Amino acid sequence: MKYHGETYLESMTGGLIFRRTHLEHILRATELIEQLHNLGFVHGDIHPKNMVIQPDKSLCIIDFNCSRRVGESLHYMGNPLFASMNVCRGCPLSKRDDIESLIYLAFYLTHNYQLPWSDMFGDANLRKEHSDLHLIK
Repeated sequence: MKYHGETYLESMTGGLIFRRTHLEHILRATELIEQLHNLGFVHGDIHPKNMVIQPDKSLCIIDFNCSRRVGESLHYMGNPLFASMNVCRGCPLSKRDDIESLIYLAFYLTHNYQLPWSDMFGDANLRKEHSDLHLIK
């Protein structure tokens, strides 16, 4: 499936980002994930590069390669920075995992594009992509 627009990270380069904008997008991502959960699926790989801002400024979520039915196991191949603790332990996927990843995403977007464990996974490239951004409260 093709999408039109930029990934969330691409849409942020070279400008001022208002914290409110991030929070609005987090709320929309939460609504989209809830819809997926209501269908009995877990996304399994929520992070900024799997969110797209379309030309009409609406947000959509992409990359369903890690998606599974609730309770199915997954050999995780997604972004380890945003993976839930249970996914890291190899537990079957649950809605909780997507919710935990959304929390990490919210923290990342509102705390200078870093997570407390970013250095453990070589997050320097992600931070470098955002070095020209200024977060406005």
